Amino acid sequence: MISPSNVLTRDKDPLPISLTHTQPRTIDIILTLRLHPTDSSYRLILQTHSTASSYSFILQTHPTDSSYSFILQTHPTDSSYRLILQTRPTDSSYSFILQTHPTDSSYRLILQTRPTDSSYSFILQTHPTDSSYRLILQTRPTDSSYSFILQTNPTDSSYRLILQLHPTDSSYRLILQTRPTDLSYRLILQLHPTDSSYRLILQTHPTASSYRLILQLHPTDSSYRLILQTRPTASSYRLILQLHPTDLSYRLILQTYPTDSSYRLILQLHPTESVHHYILLQ
Repeated sequence: MISPSNVLTRDKDPLPISLTHTQPRTIDIILTLRLHPTDSSYRLILQTHSTASSYSFILQTHPTDSSYSFILQTHPTDSSYRLILQTRPTDSSYSFILQTHPTDSSYRLILQTRPTDSSYSFILQTHPTDSSYRLILQTRPTDSSYSFILQTNPTDSSYRLILQLHPTDSSYRLILQTRPTDLSYRLILQLHPTDSSYRLILQTHPTASSYRLILQLHPTDSSYRLILQTRPTASSYRLILQLHPTDLSYRLILQTYPTDSSYRLILQLHPTESVHHYILLQ
């Protein structure tokens, strides 16, 4: 029989069964339905309660106009990530925005209707002041023109691919260009606004010496012209191949384009008599 004195004890060497108690890291998951203090908007918020990097899932009405917003974001002061599905406050336009929220260099993916005139926009861009990248599919607000724009948005050297209905004159344009102040390249296919002539233009866009290749239906007389020229103000050179309007004669014209003293070399087939004319005029 085993007596109590024979029981093995560890009084002098106790087992390490107790753990040191430390304050555990708390991650509060909060589900809040509240009336926003400053603007009386309603918010349903599911978030962690960290001070600088909390994650928030917010469903709210916008303060000024009761628009609805769905927001998934981090909550830093200046660089939060946001996924926003909302109606725009002032005009009830719809927006889908994925962005970072710095002050000047946030990234945005926006699918929305434009506020003032309900135009539709699809925008992928960075949001710096002068060098953002944009991919825009929209109708233009003021005149309901249609635009497809792929560009960078610097002040003087952005790249653009534009397919649009021109706003002021309803001409059709397909433009591929760079947008410097004086050296941009353009490929334009358009219906000319004022005179309904058709033009295919490949040019550079300097102020005084751009190059153009123009294929057009001439506005006043319906003649067909293929024009290769420089575009200085007073001394451009032109090479024109055209069907003459009134008598269907063919002309090949090489000329300078001053206002009063241009040189012309004309080779034409006369319509009525089939006579060839070689004309050098000053």
